[in-house]
Amino acid sequence: MKFNLSQDKGSYRLTFTLEGKRKVVYLGTNDLGMATQLKSKAEYEWMTQNFDFTFQRYKVGSLNIQPSWSKHGLTDSELFKLYVEEIKPTERNYQVHYKPCYKALLEHGEAEKVIQAMKQKLSPVTFNQRLTYLRSFGLWCVNEGYRASNPYAKIKALKTANKAVEVFQSEELNRILDYFKTYSNGHYHDFVYFLIHTGCRPSEAVGLRWKDVDFSAGRITIGESLSRGVTGLASSANRVRKERKNGVTTVLQMNPDLLKLCPYRGWE
Repeated sequence: MKFNLSQDKGSYRLTFTLEGKRKVVYLGTNDLGMATQLKSKAEYEWMTQNFDFTFQRYKVGSLNIQPSWSKHGLTDSELFKLYVEEIKPTERNYQVHYKPCYKALLEHGEAEKVIQAMKQKLSPVTFNQRLTYLRSFGLWCVNEGYRASNPYAKIKALKTANKAVEVFQSEELNRILDYFKTYSNGHYHDFVYFLIHTGCRPSEAVGLRWKDVDFSAGRITIGESLSRGVTGLASSANRVRKERKNGVTTVLQMNPDLLKLCPYRGWE
C-alpha cells in the first residue's frame, strides 16, 4: 500500500486507499519530522501485517520519541542486532540474508558506504534482496524512534538483465540419462527421468505422495514440496512439507514413457 504525506489546515495528514476507499488520517502535528515518523510507522506495520485499522497508532499521541540513535552511542550494526533480536528470523534466513547485512553494517558503518560496497561486490539480484532487508531495518529504526528518516528508503533497486534460459537438447538429455544408468548402480536414474519428463523441482518430486498420483488417468497433482528446513540440510529428516513457492497446484499428464516406467519399477 502507498501512503502519501501532505499538509492541510496546518496539520499533516496521511492519505491512502484501503479496500477500494480513500482514507484520510490527520496526524495531529505540523512538525515534518514527527509526521515522517508516523508515516514510516504505518508503512512498517502494513508491511509486517501488524497494521492498526483504527489508525490510532498513526497519530502524534502514539509516538514514543527517543533521543537520536547517536546520543545512545549505538552504531548501525548494534541497532541491526536489536532489530534481528526483535523480529526473530529463522536460522536459515538469518544465515542467508540477515548475517551478511550485519557484516556489511559492521564493516562499513554508514548507509551510503554500505550501499556503495554492496554495489561493488554483489550481483544486481543479490543486491536487491539485501536492499529489501535494509529498508525494513531502516523502517524499524524510524518506528522505534532511533531515526527521523529511513536512509535506505530512496535507494533504487538495480536493474536485472532478463537472461534467456538455455534448455537441454534431446541428445544432451539422453546423455544425462545414460550417465545415471551407470552412476551408483542406476539408483538415481528413475528420479532424474521423472524430473526431466515432468519439469518438477526436486523438492516437489520428493514431496509427492501416493494420493497425488492417479495411474488410471495418468495424472500427477503437484501442490506441495518437501523443502529444506531451517538447518538448510537436504536429508529427509531435515525437510519441511510446505506449499509450492507460487502457491499454485498443478496437474500434469504423464506421457506414455513415464506410464510404462512406473509399473515396470513396481511403483503401483
